[in-house]
Order: sequence, then structure tokens, then C-alpha cells
Amino acid sequence: METSDNKTQFLTVKQFSQISGLSETTVRRRVKDQQIDAWQPGGAGTRLLISRKYLQGVCDLPLNPSADTPARRSQNDQIPGPKPKWKQS
Repeated sequence: METSDNKTQFLTVKQFSQISGLSETTVRRRVKDQQIDAWQPGGAGTRLLISRKYLQGVCDLPLNPSADTPARRSQNDQIPGPKPKWKQS
């Protein structure tokens, strides 16, 4: 029999994402990349449970989604190399 303390020890992906501010997709990706440990009590293909202790460690991970992707160029930035023939005057 599980105690109420045991039940609150783990969070679902949805609960973890709501508390941490990360999207569910980001949480699942970080579990896959082994940045966050998760437990699947029913085996592969079942729900993921994440320990509450990872909420403290989530501050060490980049929370800004733009930190995962390279910066975009503005329209005025020139790409290195010769001008295309259609742009030459």
C-alpha cells in the first residue's frame, strides 16, 4: 500500500512541466537525452514519473527555449559569399 508521502514523491510529465515552466515536449526530450531521470513503473510504453528532486536541479538546465536553438538572422543581415546573379545589377 502506498502512503500519501510516496505518491507526492513523483510527478507526471504534465505536473513537472506545469511546476517547472518547461513544456511537456522539452521534459520528454530531456528525459530521452538523460538530463532528467524518469521512472516507468509499468515498463516501456507506460507513463513517466519524475522525482521531485529534479525540480531543484531544473534551475541548472537552460529554461529559455531559444538557448537550445541558434539565433536567427534578421532580414538585413547579409549571408557571406557572392551575391546571387538575380540580385546583381
